[in-house]
Amino acid sequence: FWLKSVIGAPAGEPEFREERTATMRSCAFVAFVAGASAASPVAKVVQLLSSLEAKVTAEGEKEQQQYEKFVQWCEDNAKEKQHELKNSAEHKEGLEATIEKAEADISSTESAIADLSASISQNEGDLEKASAVRKAEHKDFLERDAEMADTIDTLERAMQTIKKEMTKGLMQLSASAAHTMTDALSKVLDAPVVSGNDKAKLEAFLQAQEAAKEDEGFAAAQAVQSSTQSSGFDAIMETFQDLLDKAESQRSQQTKEETEAQFNFEMLKQSLTDELKTENKELSSAR
Repeated sequence: FWLKSVIGAPAGEPEFREERTATMRSCAFVAFVAGASAASPVAKVVQLLSSLEAKVTAEGEKEQQQYEKFVQWCEDNAKEKQHELKNSAEHKEGLEATIEKAEADISSTESAIADLSASISQNEGDLEKASAVRKAEHKDFLERDAEMADTIDTLERAMQTIKKEMTKGLMQLSASAAHTMTDALSKVLDAPVVSGNDKAKLEAFLQAQEAAKEDEGFAAAQAVQSSTQSSGFDAIMETFQDLLDKAESQRSQQTKEETEAQFNFEMLKQSLTDELKTENKELSSAR
């Protein structure tokens, strides 16, 4: 029983190993003293116990070494895991910061895209409206310019007709000249350059020519001559010249205004086009 308890004691811990060694020595001494008379069996027991002690001691030392290695492995592994946990925590914080920044960038980019889209839509609308207005203005200019050109041409032909008759030394227009003059002046009366006073002079001149066409007798001729003398070809020519100067000045002003309007439109168009080009490029990059 005592031998079994000694042999079966755990060998993994240092304290058990020392206690077991001391017990075995005591048992060997008792057996030696008790069985001194029987030298051969006792010697064998002592030899067996000594061998067992050496074996147990060797196994204990081996297990102690393995235990110490295991403890060292546990400590090293624990340190490694702690280091990995620390690195993982730091990596997690870095990833969370990256995600937060990415979310902020996404929000900022979405806002920029919305602003660019709104600005592009606004600029495209402004360009379309400006183009429509410019087209209408140019059309109106062409109509007014054509009307003014016709007025100038009519006044010049009327003045040429009067000058031609004046070179003949006549105090009244011939029938054909009067007809041409009447048709020409009928158009001039509605021209924008004709003021109320000028219109009255022209109408009086036309009435005098109409009276001459209705009655070619001596009395009518005298009446026309008297009317013509009172108003005078020089006066009517002066009126025509004044109207011609006004028409040419007004046409020149209209042309100047049209040129300025076209220039301003081209500048606006260029500005909007450049801005749209830049915004579309930025929008493409943002997307």
